[in-house]
Amino acid sequence: CALPISEQEKMERDWEDRIRKDNEEAMKKIRRHMPVDVKNRSEGALATETTPNGKVLPRVLAKRFKRTNVLQILRTNPNDLEKVHPSTLENLRVTGLTLTERRAIHLHLDGVAQKWKAQNKEKNAERKWTWFKTMRLNFKSVEGQYWRHIQQYGPPGNHPYATRQNPDVGCPLIGKQCPLKADANPSYDNDYGYTEDAEYEVSTVQKADVDDQGAKAKQEAMEFARAKASNARSDKLKKHYKGKVIEVAKAN
Repeated sequence: CALPISEQEKMERDWEDRIRKDNEEAMKKIRRHMPVDVKNRSEGALATETTPNGKVLPRVLAKRFKRTNVLQILRTNPNDLEKVHPSTLENLRVTGLTLTERRAIHLHLDGVAQKWKAQNKEKNAERKWTWFKTMRLNFKSVEGQYWRHIQQYGPPGNHPYATRQNPDVGCPLIGKQCPLKADANPSYDNDYGYTEDAEYEVSTVQKADVDDQGAKAKQEAMEFARAKASNARSDKLKKHYKGKVIEVAKAN
């Protein structure tokens, strides 16, 4: 049977309180790897240009920031996200996110999502709230699996693995079957000198007159068209190469 609303809300608040510190750390870790203008840099530029502390970002992360483009919202002002057309969010690629990535996205969106929830009688706000709820549900599932796993086998740094000599001692899961190893692929444990603060790319929508609804609509339509074209090319390549991921990646 369904729990009383007040009890449901208390459970939700308790969960949010338990995960907040880890979510905040996840946000900082990813931002140390991500330039403020990530959206406007090519994959090649991200993987070859020197970072603020004299390093070069690994190509795996450059590729991830451009391909799994939902991560780019971590450098987008939530006030701008509040105003975007729902299709802009719905067309973001979200497959294969790690727990660390899901933590950061959840924290970044939580405030603006509450505004969508309050306005959900309006069609566009309802679509954005529905998109967030799906993201939240998937995050909660992955986080719950991780939480139960470390309760049983220990947290990072104290997470022994079963061996042939001692098969009954430690985590028995191999490779990314283990939630800790899955979360570390890719790893965000390094520091590439990019600011961990809430610094965002200046929105082109913000530059328009705030009363100019036509400018906003045009900008959003252009963003949607770009996202749609990118997804269409990806789908076309997958069909051409019959789903061979390596060939599709090369073609992209």
